[in-house]
Amino acid sequence: NQRLRQLPGVDNVYVFPHMGDGGIHIGAALLASVGACAAPHPRALTPAALRPWRHVFLGPCPDLAEIRALAEEAKCLGRGISVIEKVEALGFAEHVAGQIADGRIVGLAYGRMEFGPRALGHRSLLAEARDRSVNERFNARLRRTEFMPLAPATLPGEAGRCFRGWREDHVASQYMTMCYDVTEE
Repeated sequence: NQRLRQLPGVDNVYVFPHMGDGGIHIGAALLASVGACAAPHPRALTPAALRPWRHVFLGPCPDLAEIRALAEEAKCLGRGISVIEKVEALGFAEHVAGQIADGRIVGLAYGRMEFGPRALGHRSLLAEARDRSVNERFNARLRRTEFMPLAPATLPGEAGRCFRGWREDHVASQYMTMCYDVTEE
């Protein structure tokens, strides 16, 4: 997707948040709704009427008891893993930042799950992004292939400083469907 975006004459690229098999039906419905068929529907949407989604948090919302039961079933509690609940936003952010600063990996489950294959902050594993070994450690521990992406969480106000070519109108970057080269910072 990065290479497509960088082609001469290409201003922007949008990749649907659920770019796998689970999103095909929505793509087909959108294609039909914009009248891209041989005989467009008389009430077809114009391309200008289509807007990017405000969010992709359409999945179930696991509660603390469900999360604790899954952790117990996986027999991971007590092996450096615990389930905690932080309600206050400030206390939560400080606690997670402290855990990451101490070199720990934080599993986060917050609100409704994302629609699609990417963990976008509501069900995520958080770790120090400047540690180059994080990708290999995650992949080895979780038996993942190198193809399965990890991406840094970046505040929108900092993205332009961190990623070459990033622009605010690159909506696909919000859904981890666009790649960027990083800056020296």
